[in-house]
Amino acid sequence: AFSVTLSIVSKLALLRLGRDHRIFQEKSVSEVVDDVLGRAGLADLVDWSTNTTYEPHKNIVQYAESDLSFVQRLLAEEGIGYANENDDAGEHIVFFDDDTAHQPVREDSLLRWIDVGDLGSVGIEWLEVGLRRRSDQVMQNDYDLARPAGDLRTTAEAPDATAREVYSHPGSYIDSGRGQRLTDRLLEQLRVDAHTMRAATNVIHAAPGHFFTASGAARSELDRDYLITEVRHRLSVSDAEGTYDNTIRGVPLEVAHRPTRPPSVAIPGVQHALVTVPGGEEIHADEHGRSKVRFLWDRSGVTDDKSSTWLRVGQLALGGSMILPRVDFEVLVDLEMGDLDRPAISGHLYNAELAPPYALPEGCTVSSLQTATTGGGPGANELRFEDSAGGEEVFINASKDMTVSVENDTTWQVGNNQCQDVGSNASIAVTSNHDASVVGSRSLSIGANQDINVAGELGDGTGGALSLTIGANRMIKAGGDHTEDVGGALSRSVGSLQSLTGIAGYARTVTGNATIDVGAVWAEICGAARGTDIKTSYTETVGALKFIKAKNLSVNCDGAYVMKAAAELIKAGGGRTDDAKGAVALTAGAAFQVKATNIVFEAKSKLVFRGGAGVIELTKSGGVTVKAPSVRITNSEALNQLVHKSG
Repeated sequence: AFSVTLSIVSKLALLRLGRDHRIFQEKSVSEVVDDVLGRAGLADLVDWSTNTTYEPHKNIVQYAESDLSFVQRLLAEEGIGYANENDDAGEHIVFFDDDTAHQPVREDSLLRWIDVGDLGSVGIEWLEVGLRRRSDQVMQNDYDLARPAGDLRTTAEAPDATAREVYSHPGSYIDSGRGQRLTDRLLEQLRVDAHTMRAATNVIHAAPGHFFTASGAARSELDRDYLITEVRHRLSVSDAEGTYDNTIRGVPLEVAHRPTRPPSVAIPGVQHALVTVPGGEEIHADEHGRSKVRFLWDRSGVTDDKSSTWLRVGQLALGGSMILPRVDFEVLVDLEMGDLDRPAISGHLYNAELAPPYALPEGCTVSSLQTATTGGGPGANELRFEDSAGGEEVFINASKDMTVSVENDTTWQVGNNQCQDVGSNASIAVTSNHDASVVGSRSLSIGANQDINVAGELGDGTGGALSLTIGANRMIKAGGDHTEDVGGALSRSVGSLQSLTGIAGYARTVTGNATIDVGAVWAEICGAARGTDIKTSYTETVGALKFIKAKNLSVNCDGAYVMKAAAELIKAGGGRTDDAKGAVALTAGAAFQVKATNIVFEAKSKLVFRGGAGVIELTKSGGVTVKAPSVRITNSEALNQLVHKSG
């Protein structure tokens, strides 16, 4: 006698020999399985007998798994089972998700109990049932970044549940409909061996995925339909005869048979990847600030924005932080909640092609946040810190515009010097008060014009001397009064014309001395009165013409009043009165002319007209004396009496 042990396996076992790293995007599990089997040359074996519509996954990753382990993991996560079918046409692999895909054992679907050793009968030699306590409640939950506060909890429980609950997070879903299906199937997977069957038969056609009906048991509750999940065949051949039997395992047919979920794929450490973008772009992101990458292990050759699913980008632990990686950045990729299909960018690494912005190790004391200008521009916005002892510095650079917005107060405190250099215009708008205090000196240099517009009052107080130098004209316009209060002497020197215009009146009061020196013309025009009141002496020097026009003119000088002018023109709209308490002397270097409609000279004592050698004298008593070398009188007939006395 001899024995032969054969290991007969499905063609699927060939998938154990392949191992890969791959990314599948927007594909359902059945599409991924078809792809893997097709690449292995096993596409003709596939027979999908599922009754559920399975939605595409945004991202499915095969990481260092054999093709068989990868396929089995995907099927188990969805609760899809499979069985090998062999017929005259060859091998088929049937994928199923409910009992409608199961076929009865060929030719012998009704099996009866037989006596041991009865070689002429086909049936069940013995059968045992196993009952086990298993989890009877499941709750799963997950997270959707589009609905961060959304409730994605789903629950399932077996009949007569006793709160032996399994809670799973994440549940690998963001849709409640898919979540409920996965939760129901997880409960079925946890309870798949709560009620099992084990039996010995001599049915040669017994095969996994087929069912049979037990009949004739001593205990009637054992007579039911059973799904075979495992068969161990035994064949013994001797010179005289051969025998066959098997051991089968299974579950009641009404129990949903779900493959057990394998442990999650463990990835040691973090992954490295390079940021990818569409052709011609530098930064690529969606509304959530997510980017795409090409993993260093990815050999697909896809280097644009089709290389991966969207990856969330870790930011600084601050509200409002937003830093998006650029094309070809080397980044660290971690897994959200350990889910292989949910990668996220957690960091940025430099390499030889994209080096740090400052040479190292020379610049090791520099810390910098720098964002380069897009499109290959040479500039960069930067916040830099230099921490070397004695050279500490905080540096801010805006490669173009810079805007600072402060919703409340701003305080600048500079311990030493501050320098601001503006290449073009500078504008400051203050809606309330603006105070500036300078302890030392202040220098203001303006190359062109300066305009100061004050809607209210303007006060300018100087503790020392005030010097104002104007290269061209100066104009002061006051809508109301204009007052100058000088505690000491007032000296004004005008190189050319001085013009004063008083619409109503003009008054000048000097408590001390007053000196006015005009190099050329002095002109004053007043719409009403013009007055000058000087408590001591008053001196005017006019290089050319002095012109005063007023309805009333008053000059009051308690001391000496000296006026020297090349010419003086006084024009009064009304009368003019000169009143002197003492003597008045008028001296003309050339002609002296008085022109009026009527001229009256009145003297209380004596009036004398003198010209050359001639003198006319009028006395208080009424006498008139004319003295001259000769006197000529014309139109004498108009005179009533003529007295001539010559000496």
